[in-house]
Amino acid sequence: MIRQIAFILFSLLYSLIGYGNSDNLLINNAGRDTSVLVCYDSGIIKATKFLSEDAQVGGRWSNDDFSFDSSTFNGKTFIYIVEDGISLPDSAFIRIQTRQNVGLSIEFNRVCIGDSVLFNGEWYYEPGFYNDTIPYFNTDCDSIINRLAFFVYPEPSIISMDTLLCEGDSLFFLDQWWDEDTVLDTMLLSENNCDSLIASLRLQYSNPIDFEINGLDTICENESLILSVFPDSYDYIWSNGEAGNMTEVNQAGVYQVTATQSIGCDLAKSFEVSIFDAIGLSGQSYYQVYRDTLLSITIEVSEEVGEIQWQSPQKEINCENCLTNDIFIEEDTNIEVLIVDKKGCITRFPIIVEVIDRPLSEDSIYIPNTFYPDSEQGQNRTFFVQSEESRLYSIKVYDRWGNMLFHKDGLFTNDQNGSWDGTFKNTALGSGVYLYQVIIDEEYFEGSVSLIR
Repeated sequence: MIRQIAFILFSLLYSLIGYGNSDNLLINNAGRDTSVLVCYDSGIIKATKFLSEDAQVGGRWSNDDFSFDSSTFNGKTFIYIVEDGISLPDSAFIRIQTRQNVGLSIEFNRVCIGDSVLFNGEWYYEPGFYNDTIPYFNTDCDSIINRLAFFVYPEPSIISMDTLLCEGDSLFFLDQWWDEDTVLDTMLLSENNCDSLIASLRLQYSNPIDFEINGLDTICENESLILSVFPDSYDYIWSNGEAGNMTEVNQAGVYQVTATQSIGCDLAKSFEVSIFDAIGLSGQSYYQVYRDTLLSITIEVSEEVGEIQWQSPQKEINCENCLTNDIFIEEDTNIEVLIVDKKGCITRFPIIVEVIDRPLSEDSIYIPNTFYPDSEQGQNRTFFVQSEESRLYSIKVYDRWGNMLFHKDGLFTNDQNGSWDGTFKNTALGSGVYLYQVIIDEEYFEGSVSLIR
């Protein structure tokens, strides 16, 4: 312990008399006192490497901690002691300091794509981090580090639009509306003056759609017409759901048709169809008559007409443009009167004639009031008397001036043999009303009968 205290006092004296860093004085050949500066990045260092070459082997360090890590070392004095038992202890003071990095200079550079950076006299083209160190005075330590942080702004966005618009449409592009044929190539700068957006616009409008609707704008009641469109180079859809360039309509209304191009552009047009006012008709549409009756039918109209036709599946009616017709009814008959007005519209007036049985007289005698020599029904071709039972009768027929045209006795009811066939002296008489006298069992009957040709 006494020797150690003496060693410490000797050391202090050694320092006070002027022996400092890098002193070459040797005491008992123990070694030189040394002041050492190590670099920050020197790694694990043992203090032994700093003893003089003539340091006496067999000494010891004042403690066992004679190695250090330069990256965490903050400076220390290591003492190497030799005790030979002859003289005062010899020692070597190894003062070690770590040279920290004095400074870190970072240069941030952000450039546009394709640009380069000049750093410490050298050009850099690829982004990244680059270091350039400056030695600390005359040491080998890289104490000052200049660092280049090289960044590149993002590549410019590219917007390209090549489109075909329909007439009347517009396009919002680059914060504005475009409504005409346009060819645009532009480059927009960002806040750092880099090319941030490359825009290309090719805008063209399609050929305008045009078509015509053909057809009558007024139809007759209960009739239809065809509407058509031209040209047929478009796809057409009608408001009634039909597709194609034609549609049939039978009601008044507004009909819309939409034409569509192959690229999707479309155009709609409307066409209004109205209905003519129907002609006013009046007359009796239902009759009940006895068989073999000459029926007079009259139709009344509210305006001038162009054509009148009478039709019946049971009768041949030859009177054209007649509003009144006398028709000999032998059976149930359906009649239709077709009236064509000045607009060409056809109005139909149906008539139903029903035949009912004629009641017999109190004497069970039936004398017809009409006969039709040209009838397809045999019993209607001559004028004869009918009864429940066969009875004998005689008959005389006169014209309206009283001239006797036919006289016959000994006839039997219900038998057409010998009855009047509408002739006088083998000559057919014309249509008209004729008078008759009939005597049956001394019972007298008279009246008129209509002859129809």
